[in-house]
Amino acid sequence: MKKKVVLVMVLILLGSFIFAEGQQAQNNIPPFDPDKEYTISIGGYGGLQSIILALSFTEDFEAKYSNIHIELDLIDEYAHHDRLIKALEKGEATNDIEVLGVEYISKILEFDGLTDLGTSPFWGQKAGKGIIKVAMDNATTREGRLIAMPLNIDPVVIFYRKSIADQAGVDFDKIKTWDEFIEGCQKLQEVGGGDFLLPKPDDLVLATLNYGVGVWFNRKGRALMPRDKFLSRLNLASYMKPRGIDGQYSIYSNHWLRAVYNGNVPVIVSGSNMRGYLEAFSLDGFVDWRMASLPENSYSFHQATYLAIPSNVPEDKKAAAWELIKYFTTTEAGQLTFYKFSGKFPVLQSVYDDPSINRTLSFYGDQNQDRILVDTVKHIPRTTISPYDYEASAVFIKALEDVMNQNATPEKAYDKALKDIQALAD
Repeated sequence: MKKKVVLVMVLILLGSFIFAEGQQAQNNIPPFDPDKEYTISIGGYGGLQSIILALSFTEDFEAKYSNIHIELDLIDEYAHHDRLIKALEKGEATNDIEVLGVEYISKILEFDGLTDLGTSPFWGQKAGKGIIKVAMDNATTREGRLIAMPLNIDPVVIFYRKSIADQAGVDFDKIKTWDEFIEGCQKLQEVGGGDFLLPKPDDLVLATLNYGVGVWFNRKGRALMPRDKFLSRLNLASYMKPRGIDGQYSIYSNHWLRAVYNGNVPVIVSGSNMRGYLEAFSLDGFVDWRMASLPENSYSFHQATYLAIPSNVPEDKKAAAWELIKYFTTTEAGQLTFYKFSGKFPVLQSVYDDPSINRTLSFYGDQNQDRILVDTVKHIPRTTISPYDYEASAVFIKALEDVMNQNATPEKAYDKALKDIQALAD
């Protein structure tokens, strides 16, 4: 009995020592010094430059961080992530802050190259307590490491041409099921609403599943749960394909965007960022777009942007990098400025009652779309990010193709996908 007690005490002391060592490593990071000059580089893509500049010129930012000088390293999205993944894999130099698209996080999990923002001195979970849970989930590993902080999210909704929907007698605000949605799309097609109404069936299905991010495994590591949810998506593909309302084009492909531009696509299931395209295309007279929620409470997101600090960033820069990340992601000033200049929806819940996120938009018939987007992001189910998300998505897409090509029933396709996806993690 005494030996057992001694052994337990040794293990406790050893665990405490290991924990303390880990904490000491993080505590080597010097605290942020408001009197010291810092230069922080940010690697990213897209229109980040104008947004960062606009934010850095505000009185609030200048008052807090006039001692931080920002350098931007911007290239296109694919090249940026390709560079970053290779740098993390090889342990090469990176920027002090790196922008991550949520769809790349699962690939980056393969490399232990990002600072855990959930530990001292950052305590990211506490700093991000006001951020919607699903956005924090997407950057939290199953082991509890917080590898990035969310900047924005792109909730998935329905866009439709109101004039054509009215002509067909379809009210998308009252559609409750996917069956009703498909039937409504057929009615729009019957009144000459376009050559096709939706992209490929698998694009529509993935739009209801966060485009494959964090949905394949639950918190216990079990794949494709709950069963009814994934089986319903396979059923959706099975009865959508024979009705001839898809165009066999990937969403955002050149062919598909040209069809939207030409007015041949009166219904779109996509992230809210689609508004940028619709407004640009309005020059040709298509100005009657409206927004509605997805049927069957299929709350989902398309894209999301994250900010991370690579592990190899010098210790004396990490505190200043964290100050910037906190400002961009957890303050109302930072979140509202990003929304104003990018149109990408904020993740900080306290800004959802701000007047700037409670607008009626004349382009969309004075519809208050922000209320639809707020309702969507608040109801997106929690996720479990996995390094196998990319491979699992490929398996489920194959299951969708088997169903659409009538090579398998939805039930058999589900059973095979379940076996193959579970095998990835076992």
